[in-house]
Amino acid sequence: MNPNYVFTSETRTTGPNLIFELRGELDVVFAPGLRGQIIGVLRDLKPERLILDLTHLTFLDSTGLGVLLWAHHRMSEQGGRLCLAAPGHLVRRVLHTTGLDRRLHVYDTLEDLTHDLTHDRSDLSPVTGSGGRSRAVGP
Repeated sequence: MNPNYVFTSETRTTGPNLIFELRGELDVVFAPGLRGQIIGVLRDLKPERLILDLTHLTFLDSTGLGVLLWAHHRMSEQGGRLCLAAPGHLVRRVLHTTGLDRRLHVYDTLEDLTHDLTHDRSDLSPVTGSGGRSRAVGP
């Protein structure tokens, strides 16, 4: 196995938020493990927001997208929200190409996310490109 081909995640909580910092490649090999981790923490902690910090995520395939959609639906069912923060260029392109950047709550940076949470802007989802804002669509 290529030592550069790896995926890790670290979790932490801040108030009602559960943050997963994702690193590496989220693909068919690693997506099921992430889903299993999320199942466990959602069951045990029941956070209001599940925040996936994508700053260090370098690759995302269809199985990774499936986990993001599943997490979005699971959080919605629990009355919470999935937030994606700081996707890099490649991950942002995948989200845009699939239209998920318009369906999920995607924030350009962790600072943008923190600002909106601090100001309780629950009806807004920052943006699709260069720092603009747009309304989130769908549950």
